[in-house]
Amino acid sequence: MLACSFDEVGTRITGRGTHQAPFAEAAAIDIGNAYTSAVYLDNNRNETYFGLSESQFTKALYSSSLVWAPDGDEAFDDGSYVLQFDVGDRVRLIAFKRQDSLVDPASVREVWLSSEAFYNALREWRDTFRVLATMVSRRHG
Repeated sequence: MLACSFDEVGTRITGRGTHQAPFAEAAAIDIGNAYTSAVYLDNNRNETYFGLSESQFTKALYSSSLVWAPDGDEAFDDGSYVLQFDVGDRVRLIAFKRQDSLVDPASVREVWLSSEAFYNALREWRDTFRVLATMVSRRHG
C-alpha cells in the first residue's frame, strides 16, 4: 500500500545532498506559489521564477528531486505538497496545500533540520518499515 512512499524514502536517502536549487532559501510561500504556477497553471511561457525561465525552474524542481509529495501513493491524495531542499548541512522542508489555483497561505509550513537528523530519521523509518513488512508477510504468507 505504501510502496511508492517506501521507494521514495530510499531514493531520498540515496540522493542525500543533491536536492539543491538556487532558490532554496526564498520565502516558503513564494516557492510554493512558483511551483504551483509553473507546474499546474496555464501561464504565459515567458514568466520567470527566481530569475529562471519556466522550463529552467521546472527542470530544477524535477532534476534535483525537490518534489517529495505527491509521490504517487494515495497517502498524499489530499492536495498536500512537500518540497525538500538540501542546503549546506541542513534540510529545508516546505509543505502546503492548494485550494484553487495557488497555495493556501494558512497551510504553509516549513522546517529546517540538520542533514544528519533528517537522513537518520528516514533510514530509521525505512528499516523499521522493512522489518514490519517482513513480519506481516511471514504471518500471512
